[in-house]
Amino acid sequence: MKKSLISALLLVTMLVVTLTLCSFSGDVSCTSADEDMMYTLTAAAGTDYSVAESTVGDYNFFRVRVNPNTAVNIPLNLAIAGQTEQEEWSFDESSNEPVTSALSVTDLTASFDGSGNTTDGATINIPASVEGTVYSFAFNFIISADVGAGLGERCTDTYRMVIEVEDSIDENRNLVYVINGYAENEAGDNILSADAGETITLAYSGPKNYEFSEWELRSEIPGFAFPEGSSETITFTMPDSDVVIEAQRNKLYDLIPVVDINDLTIPAYGATPDFDVTIPAGAHYHLARPQELVDYGYGDYVDTNHNGVWWFRQHAESDMKTTDTFNDATESYKFDFLLIPNSGYSFADNVVVTINGKSSLIGDYPYIDSEGSLYVISKDFSVTAPASDSKYTITSGGEITWTKGGTDGLLITSDAPFNRFVGVKVDDTLIDAANYTASEGGTKVVLKSSYLETLSVGNHKIEILSRAGDSANAKQISAETNFTVAQQETITPVNPEKNPTQPSKDTETPQTGDSSNMSLWIALAFFSMLGVAATIFGKKHLSTKRGK
Repeated sequence: MKKSLISALLLVTMLVVTLTLCSFSGDVSCTSADEDMMYTLTAAAGTDYSVAESTVGDYNFFRVRVNPNTAVNIPLNLAIAGQTEQEEWSFDESSNEPVTSALSVTDLTASFDGSGNTTDGATINIPASVEGTVYSFAFNFIISADVGAGLGERCTDTYRMVIEVEDSIDENRNLVYVINGYAENEAGDNILSADAGETITLAYSGPKNYEFSEWELRSEIPGFAFPEGSSETITFTMPDSDVVIEAQRNKLYDLIPVVDINDLTIPAYGATPDFDVTIPAGAHYHLARPQELVDYGYGDYVDTNHNGVWWFRQHAESDMKTTDTFNDATESYKFDFLLIPNSGYSFADNVVVTINGKSSLIGDYPYIDSEGSLYVISKDFSVTAPASDSKYTITSGGEITWTKGGTDGLLITSDAPFNRFVGVKVDDTLIDAANYTASEGGTKVVLKSSYLETLSVGNHKIEILSRAGDSANAKQISAETNFTVAQQETITPVNPEKNPTQPSKDTETPQTGDSSNMSLWIALAFFSMLGVAATIFGKKHLSTKRGK
C-alpha cells in the first residue's frame, strides 16, 4: 500500500514538473520573435557614437555613427520587447558576412535580466579611424531558454551593422548595402550610402569557393528599375530609398580555414629529424604522398621527403636525411611540409596554420600554389650543445686488470646520467645485456666474470654508450677506456729427486734409500756403537769402586 502511494505521488510530481517546464518553454518560444519584435541597440549618453535602426526588405540594420579619430567600444546592450524570462544570447560571426578584420568582438555570450535587457554581452571594438572610413558586417542573435539542457526553442535573427566614421549621418543619404560584393561611386570610392541620382557600380567579391550567378534586389522600391544580367559588375542610378542588393552565387567546394600539424618533436642537439608528424582525425587534407609530390611540381625533392615532410639546413643549403642529426649549434634548421586538400575541398586564402597547436612556429609561409596544394615552412630552429653533455668520461675503473679464474666482475663507471644509458661495447661490438649489470651513480657497469672468462688474454677496449640529451632519439656519445685480461698464475709441484733439501733436526726424518749419503750413515752407526761401549764400561768401573 505504501509503495503504491509513493509511486502515485512520484507520478503526480513528474507530471507537474513536466507541465511547468512545457509552460515555460512556451513563454520563450520563437513565436514571440515574430516580425513585429525588434532588437534595440542604444548608445549611452555622452558616448562618441550614435545608433539608428532600420529595416530594409528582409534585413534588420544597426547604423552607427562614430566620431573621427576615436577608438570606440560599442556594447550590444540589447533589449528584447516582451521577454520577461531569463534567457541566453550568443553572438555568431559565422553569418553571411564575417566581421571586418579591422574590428574585434569580445564577450560573445550574454544573459537577460528578466525585463528584456542584457546584463552582459558582445562588444564591438572599433579602432581610431579617419573620417570617411566605413565598416560593415553581419551577425546572428541566438536566443534560447536558460532553464536546463534542451528546454525551450532556439531562435535566430540576423542583423547587419554599418559603422560610418563621420561627425554626423546625413539623413538624406540613403543606405547602399551589398551582400557578397561592394558598391562604388563615380570617383571609385567604396560607399555604404549615396544621394538619390548618383551613379553606383556594384562588383562581386565572393570567396573563391563560390562562383557568381546573378544580382538580386532584396528591397522593394516602387518604380525602381534594377538592371538585369549576369555580369559580375553592373551600374545603376541610386533611387531615393535605402537599397539592399545581394550577389547570388553557387558553391563549388568547401574551404579549409584551419590546418593543424601535430606531434612534431622540436629539434634538440644530437637528435635526428622527426618526419612522423600527424594531422587531426577527420581533417579534409592530408600530407603529400610520393606521387602527389610529382604531380604538384615537387618531383625533384622526392628522395629527401618523407611522409610529406622535409628538414632543411639553412646555412648549408641542404636537405636532411632520416639518419642525420642536429649537431651544429651554428646552423639554422627548417621544417617544411606539403598538404593536399581532399576531393571537394580547398584551402582558404587566409588559412590559419599551426604546428603543435602554435601559430608561432610558422615562418613566412603558408603558400597556396596554383594547383591548390599548401606549402608551409616553419620558423628557424637552432640547437645548443650542452657543455656537460658534449663528451662523457670514465671516472673509475679505467686501465685495470682482471685475472682469469676470478669470481668478481669488473666495475667501470662513467659520468653520464644513468637515465641516458644505452648499452656497452667491448672491442667495438655491442654486447648482450646479460653480460653485465648497470646501475645509477653516474652510470656504473659491472662486466660479469662469466663474460670476462670468454675474452682472450690481453688488452680490450670498453665503451659505455649514453645519449647526449634526454630525448629518446638524441645522439649517442661513448665514454671509453681499456682493461686487461690476465692469465692465472700456475704453481708447479716439487720433485724431491731433483730438488733435495736438508732435513731439519727437529722436524724432518732422514729419507731411507738415499745412496748418496751412505758414508754418513756408516759413520753415525760407528760413533753410536762407541757410545754404547763407553757407557757399559763406565758402569762397570763405577760398580768396582763402590764394592771397595
